[in-house]
Amino acid sequence: MISRGRTIHHGIAGLIALVLVGCSNIPYTAPAAPAADAAVAEILPTGAYTVAGQFVLKGNPRARIEGFVDFGTSPDGIGCEADSTITDISADAKQSPLRAVREVRAAGGTTWYQDLSDPTKPGEWVDIADPAAPIMPLLFVPAIIASDFAPGMFEGAGTGILCSIGIMSRFMSVEGEQLVFDTRRTGEAVAAVRGRWVEQFLDALGLRDSRAAAVATELTETPLPTYEALLRDTAILVEYVEDGGFLLTQIREGKPMVELRFTRAEDSVVPAVGSLTYFERIAVKVKEAGVDSVLNEIVP
Repeated sequence: MISRGRTIHHGIAGLIALVLVGCSNIPYTAPAAPAADAAVAEILPTGAYTVAGQFVLKGNPRARIEGFVDFGTSPDGIGCEADSTITDISADAKQSPLRAVREVRAAGGTTWYQDLSDPTKPGEWVDIADPAAPIMPLLFVPAIIASDFAPGMFEGAGTGILCSIGIMSRFMSVEGEQLVFDTRRTGEAVAAVRGRWVEQFLDALGLRDSRAAAVATELTETPLPTYEALLRDTAILVEYVEDGGFLLTQIREGKPMVELRFTRAEDSVVPAVGSLTYFERIAVKVKEAGVDSVLNEIVP
């Protein structure tokens, strides 16, 4: 249901095929992000909320999320900050300690993950571009499109489960009372996201010219993922409530799959993470062991 005149309508899935263009200072440039749909951009949320929700598969709850998000007022999730914890609540999890992952993003910055499965020994902070990041998705499709194991479509763009909501206008359209995925623009969004990973990886290696081109070729041989199965019969529905919050539901084949309830809240400070990013650690490894040592770990 649409009310108040507004609707609101996440390992690397293979190193993917991209069209990379050379330039004078940067050896390769990622494909551009698709244009935003103004109708979608107009109805995306602003302000601060607490959030609670779950991922349901075949009628059974599989994971829950609790936390805080401030969407800010800038387009594309650039000003978004969030702090949430995703916990495995599936039947299998009951046989062992619950797996939990914290996801944190300061406004316009990197999305970070910390494994909290053992509360007495929290894991190290790992950023979203690291293939080893302990991501435990809710299978929230906008987050997968916007940032799955990659640094986002462009600098500052929304990433992670909650802040990806702010960039949905880049790959979704309004259809009736729902948001649906635009197939062409979704493909362009995925190419832009993956292209930025390759671009920043090459930059961390310090490669230029023909060597950079050769590495890029090795990194881009796998076909670009289409996420066709995830997109099919999937839509986003939002219902506003009287206290200023809203319920965002990802529907698949007519049934709720992800349900996120947002309740208006006072602003809160999201902690900054001081760890080195994946690409910063790659640059350190290059200085210590050389480019070939790093490439042997990444490129077969």
